[in-house]
This record gives sequence, C-alpha cells and structure tokens, in this order.
Amino acid sequence: MFEQLEFLLFYSATGLYLVAWVWHLRGWKLDSDAQTRIAVQIRWVGWFLHLLLMGLRWYRAGHVPLLTAFEFVTFFAMLVIGVFLLFAPRKRTGCWAYSCFRSGCC
Repeated sequence: MFEQLEFLLFYSATGLYLVAWVWHLRGWKLDSDAQTRIAVQIRWVGWFLHLLLMGLRWYRAGHVPLLTAFEFVTFFAMLVIGVFLLFAPRKRTGCWAYSCFRSGCC
C-alpha cells in the first residue's frame, strides 16, 4: 500500500512541477505577474507532495532517504526546488528571499 502511495506522490509532484514549468513559460511570454504567481503556487503544492514522499520513504526504509541513487537524486531535487521557492522573485514586494521578507529588509 505504501509503495503505491509513494508512486502516486512521486508522479503527482513531478506532474505539478511540469505544469508549473509550462505556466512559468506562459507567464514570461505574456509578461504576466499573475501567471508567474500561479506557477509558484503550483510549485509549492508540488514541493509539499515531494516532502511527503521523502517522509514516507524515510518511514518505509527506516533510514534517511539518501542511501540509494533514487533517494539521493529525489532529495537533492527537493532541496533545489525548495531553494528556488525561497529565493523566487516577488515583484509585488521587491524581495528576493523569504528570509529577507521576514526580517523586514524590504
């Protein structure tokens, strides 16, 4: 049962990342901030599913999900996407990092 849930989470997160990528391209082509914001929100949902996948993988395997090549690459992808989301440009506020926004530098 958990194996099927892992596959579902993996393919759902991957699908959302692809949809967000296409939405970003559309936003850049139309020069639309609203489209770009929607793409980032879609990516947040995908990242959350990715995070659930890594937690489930950790639970099932009984170790930190970094030992096999699949686990390492999947975990690294989650980190890269997470960093992108933290540093995604926010045109409305002019902030480039969530931490900057939280500290009040903007």
